[in-house]
Amino acid sequence: MLNDVINGWFIIDKPQGISSAAAVNKLKRFIKPSKIGHTGTLDPFASGILIAAIGEATKLIDYVMDQEKTYEFSIKWGVSTDTLDLTGSVTQTSAVIPTIAEITACIEEFKHNSIIKQQPPRYSALHINGKRAYEMARAGQEFSLIEREVFLGGIRLVNHVNDATTFEVSCGKGFYVRSLARDIANKLRACGHVSYLRRIKIGKFTQFDSIKLDYLLQLVHNACQLEMLFDFLQPVNALLDDILVLHINEQEIRALRQGKRIQVKNLNYREGQRLVVCDITVEKVIAVCIFQDSELIPKRLINDYRLKLK
Repeated sequence: MLNDVINGWFIIDKPQGISSAAAVNKLKRFIKPSKIGHTGTLDPFASGILIAAIGEATKLIDYVMDQEKTYEFSIKWGVSTDTLDLTGSVTQTSAVIPTIAEITACIEEFKHNSIIKQQPPRYSALHINGKRAYEMARAGQEFSLIEREVFLGGIRLVNHVNDATTFEVSCGKGFYVRSLARDIANKLRACGHVSYLRRIKIGKFTQFDSIKLDYLLQLVHNACQLEMLFDFLQPVNALLDDILVLHINEQEIRALRQGKRIQVKNLNYREGQRLVVCDITVEKVIAVCIFQDSELIPKRLINDYRLKLK
């Protein structure tokens, strides 16, 4: 177990058969006293990138969750399930297997870089009157889920063999791949469910930047390998490339860290907008601020930053 507080991000490759929470909890035992969180749930049957926020990086989780994600997934034709994936119970079967031409024409109807309406799966973690949707579904309770607007970056066909088709999709926060698979099957008047799902990219990080969960746990468990562990720890500012960042000077940094507001001029930010503020010289994150009345109001300070001594 580590004795010091560490700050940053681990780009983990989560295996199949374990929940995101369980994966993070395995790591949590070894990194105390640092706090830990993650930037977006993967279903237990899914694999791929799970970004763990350590220490001060947990204050930036909301920003990273807004970044675009890319998934690879397969639809197995002929069987529909209640969960829309391979873990559910069969609800309908069909002998219809769409052709590659039909599938290609279908996905071309989904406009790229657009906002689409999507109905979440009944087996999801959404709250309905204080209860999780999947809990109500398992209990056989009647309820409805309202369509939501989500961002679709793009979808392409990767492979089509016999009764299964593999796709790649890029999307925004709150997007359900299982719902997309259901909608594709419905458009093709076929039955189908997600038989494979892997998250291969979040923001600028791909699966090739990740570290296997078991190997990471091996490093944190073995004190002799702790130096190798830090080779995989990304700095707090590593995930901010696609986030609105404002650079400020040392005098302004001192004011923010004293809880003071600072004036900013000639900026086209909207009232109430959140910004991540960084040191102009060393590119380190200073704080999360709100822009209001031409001023930056500090809301969350990042405590791994150290002011220069005079």
